[in-house]
Amino acid sequence: MEVVVAIIGSAVTEAGRSLCGSFPSIKNFISFQSNLTTLEKEMKILVELKNKVIEDVDYSSDAQMTLWLREVEQILLEMNSVQASMTASNQKLCGRFFNCSERYRLSKETARMLKEIERLLKVGDIAVKMAGRIYLAKAVEHIPGPSIVNQTTASQNLAKVMDLLNDDDVLRIGVWGMGGVETVSLLLQGNLPLVRIPDGFLQAFESLKVLNLSGTHIQSLPESILQLGDLRILLLKECFALEELPKLDGLSKLQVLDCSATGIRELPSGMKILINLRQLYLSRTHNLKTIQSGIISGLPSLEVLDMTSGAYVWGLKREANDRQATFEELQNLERLHSLSIRLEGIPSLQNEDLSLIGRLNIFKLHIGPEAIYFQSKHDKRKLIIGGLQLSGEWIGWLLTNASSMELNNCSGLNLMLEKLVISSIGTYTGLKSLTITKSSSIFRPGGGCAAHDDLLPYLEELRLQELIKLGSISELVGFLGLRFSRLKLIEVSRCDGLEYLLTCGDFIKSLPNLETIEVRFCESLVELFNFPSRENFVPEPVVPNLRTLKLDYLPRLETLSRQDESGIHSKFISCVYHMKAIEQVQVDKCDNLRELPLSIQNANTMKEIRGQVEWWNQLELEEHNTKSSLGRFFKEVPKPKVKWVTVNPRYR
Repeated sequence: MEVVVAIIGSAVTEAGRSLCGSFPSIKNFISFQSNLTTLEKEMKILVELKNKVIEDVDYSSDAQMTLWLREVEQILLEMNSVQASMTASNQKLCGRFFNCSERYRLSKETARMLKEIERLLKVGDIAVKMAGRIYLAKAVEHIPGPSIVNQTTASQNLAKVMDLLNDDDVLRIGVWGMGGVETVSLLLQGNLPLVRIPDGFLQAFESLKVLNLSGTHIQSLPESILQLGDLRILLLKECFALEELPKLDGLSKLQVLDCSATGIRELPSGMKILINLRQLYLSRTHNLKTIQSGIISGLPSLEVLDMTSGAYVWGLKREANDRQATFEELQNLERLHSLSIRLEGIPSLQNEDLSLIGRLNIFKLHIGPEAIYFQSKHDKRKLIIGGLQLSGEWIGWLLTNASSMELNNCSGLNLMLEKLVISSIGTYTGLKSLTITKSSSIFRPGGGCAAHDDLLPYLEELRLQELIKLGSISELVGFLGLRFSRLKLIEVSRCDGLEYLLTCGDFIKSLPNLETIEVRFCESLVELFNFPSRENFVPEPVVPNLRTLKLDYLPRLETLSRQDESGIHSKFISCVYHMKAIEQVQVDKCDNLRELPLSIQNANTMKEIRGQVEWWNQLELEEHNTKSSLGRFFKEVPKPKVKWVTVNPRYR
């Protein structure tokens, strides 16, 4: 390695005397020299890591480590080749054979090798960490401090730690703090072999404030944990084998308790003493099916309660067992500002419920047995309702505070929406995302109860999936008075009765902020936008800011808008569908789609057009040179090897 460094250093020194004289050459030389210096340092680290692996690791049965070592040997061989080339050039510098072209070649080779070495360092670091054997570590400066010879407590603590280091069942221990005996953090996370903590171990850290055991295989906590009177944070996330917590009545200063993804079956009664607990995480606790009444509601300082995807379902006071915790209890938590729980049903409107929901900055309420979560940009205040009969329910008080709502496999949606329209005093200005899935409801207002004003004036995302009786989104538009003035996203899939997306006319003339349209598996769809009458209609772009258009498996779709009886088509369509901002078009299995409103101007914004070659060849564009201008953006989508089959399930 020293020979390599010496040769590189010599070559750098002499190469500076043979520059071609131009300013770019000087810049290139500086970059070349910088790369060589970095290469020297990175090679040293790589060789040291390789030697340590060979000395300390049994890699014979580890295919990933073996491959890594081969790649390291390969880069060293390439380095030897560069050495030979640079040595030869170095010997001829007086004759100026180390010219610009030679230096350019070596510069490119050096840059490539540097990238490869950086990759090997990253891969090697990850591989050894996964193997749990060795770690890359930076040197730490030794800071002299007072001797602990006369510090009795420190000497005892050190002796206990050293004993535990020799215990085969405790492999890795991290001790963090301010030095001396005042250790504040003990970080043992990620130690998979760790299955137990000796009872005497924690006694060595009486001043401990943070204990992290996340990702270990511990099966229980030692009773000595109760002696950590100063403990503020206890992290047990993903301790899957942990099924029981000890009484926590000795941890009165605890502020954060994370039991996410543990196997605990109940909360200890001693939790009532945790008067300073601010954050409680119980997400993915699939065995926690019972919570005694008063345990969580008796935590006066609680600010965050996260039970996302947990097994416990909060009951309602009118129906719940008196011994089980109910939703109404949470009203007592005056500091609570973040809540994620499952509810068995929609709570009835009470003043205290309004007070609770209104003061939450963040919430996810999963209501009903089929409350499936779809991720959205507006999930800060999420309302998810699934598998319920909603015909007699009033959800307006929840919508007032929600930013996103999902309705999944719910029956009685039509009657619920009618009640929403009739009983609503104002509009729901906070709701920005609406998702409706798996419903056989007919979205048509009855008895003249259609909304006069837009009930969702700030809606930005609309997702509709498996609504088998939906003929057009316009049915919802007329029902709720929607104008879509701020709508940015429309996603529709598996709505087999859908004939078109929207009717453009009296209610909606354009969608000025719409950026994305995605329509998939709608077998009856014949057009995207319908214009029932074009007489006296002043055309304006329907989707002037559309950036993404994705169409998939729409066998009857022929055009974005069909030609009317008067024959007015081409000029009209060009105007109303002018997509000056379009960036991505994806068309798959839409064999009858022969027209798209694209022009040569779209080459200024287009990034990608994806589809099958047969579709692209038959596509008809208005201007003869448009296809040649846009052709460079086309990327072929391979034909599917399996046949798509759509099956309509029966809904309640």
